[in-house]
Parts: sequence; structure tokens; C-alpha cells
Amino acid sequence: MNHSYPNQLVLIGPAWPLRGGISLFTVRLAQAFSKKGIHTKVINFSRLYPASLFPGQSQETPETKSSVGNRTLDSCFPITWIRSVRRIRDCSPDAVIITWWHVWFWPCYRYIVWALRKAGFPVFILCHNCWPHESGPGRHWLTRNLLRNSDGLLFLSRFAQKCWPESGPPSISLFHPFYEWPEWPLHPLGSWTGRILWAGYGRSYKGLDMALEILEHDRDLRLTVAGDFYDKNLLTKIQAMQIKYGERLKLYLRYCTDAELVRLVDQHDLLLCPYKEVSQSGMAAFALGRGRPVVATPVGGLPEQIGLKVGVVAEMASTDALLEAISAIYSYKPLYWASGIQSVREFWSWRRLADMLCASLQDFQRTGNQKRRNDRNEI
Repeated sequence: MNHSYPNQLVLIGPAWPLRGGISLFTVRLAQAFSKKGIHTKVINFSRLYPASLFPGQSQETPETKSSVGNRTLDSCFPITWIRSVRRIRDCSPDAVIITWWHVWFWPCYRYIVWALRKAGFPVFILCHNCWPHESGPGRHWLTRNLLRNSDGLLFLSRFAQKCWPESGPPSISLFHPFYEWPEWPLHPLGSWTGRILWAGYGRSYKGLDMALEILEHDRDLRLTVAGDFYDKNLLTKIQAMQIKYGERLKLYLRYCTDAELVRLVDQHDLLLCPYKEVSQSGMAAFALGRGRPVVATPVGGLPEQIGLKVGVVAEMASTDALLEAISAIYSYKPLYWASGIQSVREFWSWRRLADMLCASLQDFQRTGNQKRRNDRNEI
């Protein structure tokens, strides 16, 4: 697909050396655009959160990773927002894509959207999390306020797009590509081991309680839990469970680097995503990229992401249903799932996502010029 638009693009969001799945997503998306010949500039953060809001040890990955883009943004200092807008205006991009995932960034992003659109630059919001997972006064209003004042919304699942009201800026549903790691060869399983993995940030909506209950019902399974836990009550419960289950429950209760996650995924039969709510799963994209099937609950965008060839979606969000889904995985040999995942890699590729995004931006540009002129007159 040959696109004449955009020729120059700005991505605003966290990227390396900042840690986490959204930083990795930004880096891979920028690389995909660059491979298409699009001049891509990343406006990165020097700091995401103040120390009072970040209970972890560091906001940067301990891995040695080169900084991506200009680390000019600090969510706490408005002067950096102004400087970033000036940088963007100086490079005159055809479009600006802002990564949205948490309401904390509303002041920063709201100013940037206002300033750039007033200067005539189309601004699109790429929504990792449209609505906040935690309840709190004003969070939904702030989210709606930001998204409604953009030129277009880019969702990573049809589910997320359907959750957004039809009124407002145009929107499109995309997908979350697999994470590929050419530097680390794939390690297909020769036989099942009975080891399953739960990985990610320890949050109550990710259904770790159901994952732990699986050990109670199936004594042949072993579970590994890996990730940072900021919920002290949940952390205490997990540590108590390790005393109960012994070697059947392994814990890595800390941030895991990309290299560590690759090793962990490769050592397990499957990834378990027993989420209670979600738009899509970056961890599922990570496991599928390593050739491991995924078992997931039928919530949010997971049924779109976990197709017949790459995993099993449980009939409901319950321990019994998850056990049935795990049994369905084990009813086939590992090669069946590895072959299925391999057959859809191109469909779930970053190249295809970049193509879809370029086509979407081109459509938005073609139909939105008059709307932007009207909006600027109202700002």
C-alpha cells in the first residue's frame, strides 16, 4: 500500500528507556512508520509520574536501551509542554498521534491538543485504555473532554471503539500486533510441561484470584506469577498462597525486563489472561509473538485478540470455565498451536498496523479539513 500521506509524523508518548508495555508499543510503532519511509519524530517523557504517585523503584527499565525520541515532556512541569509544542511546530508534521492511557496526563495532553490544533496541526488520540480502570471523581469527564477535542480516535479493538459514543470525532478500530524479538530465536515446545504463566502489573481487574484458584482445582498444573504489585493486600494474599502451594506456585514479584519476560514465556506452556475488564492485552501480544497460546476470559477485546488458531477464550469469567479452556489447549499438541500462531503472524504484524493507520489518517485528512477549520474558530 503506497501512501502519500503522512510524510512526516509525530508520536507523543512514553518510549525507551521508560519501562512498560506502552513504551514498547510506541517504539515498535515508530519503527514500523520509519520502515514505510515516513519521517517519524517521537516526543518522549523525561518523567511520567511524580514519586508520590509511582510506588515502584524506577520509571526506567534496568535494561540498557537507547533513548527514543526527544525526552522533553514532564507531566508535572507545564514549561515542558510549551517547549514540546514548539518543537512539534518547528518540524511541521502532517499529523500528530498522542498515546492515551491514564487520566493523570489530561492537563499535559489537553494543552498540547489545544495548542497544536489551534496552530493547524491535526491531532489524533491512540487509546490504549479509553476509560480508567479505577473509579474516581471526574475521571470519565476528563477522558471525554480530551478525546472529544481531537481530530480522530484510534482504538486497538472493536470493543473499545464501541464503548465510545457515536457523537464526536471520527474513530477507527485497529489491533494490537504481536511483539517479535528477532534477537531471541523462538523455542517451540516439544511436549507439554503443565506450567502456565500469569504476567503483568498486579492489578485487581487482571483476575489473579481466579488464576490462583486454578491450582486448587487441578493439582497437575504449576503456576508462575510475574510482575510488579502495588496493591499490598493482593501482594500479601499471593505470598500466603505460596506457603500453601509450595513449589507449584513460583513468584517473581518485581518488574521483569523484556529479556526476562521472553525467557519466562519460553519456559511455560501458555499465558493465562483471566481479566475481569480490559480493552486489549499487550501481554497476550507478547506471548503470541513467542509462539505460546493464550487462555483468556471473554471480556473486552480479548475475544478479538485470541482467535481459534492462537488460543482459547473461556465461556465465562470463572475458574471452572478457565480450567476447561486450559484443558482445550492441552487436548492438542504444542505444534498445533505453534503452527496456528505462525500462520497469522503477518495479519497481526506491525507493518499491517502501520498500513492501516496511514490509510485511516489519510481518510481523516480528506474528510476533516473543513471540520478542523470550524473547530479552530471556536477554540
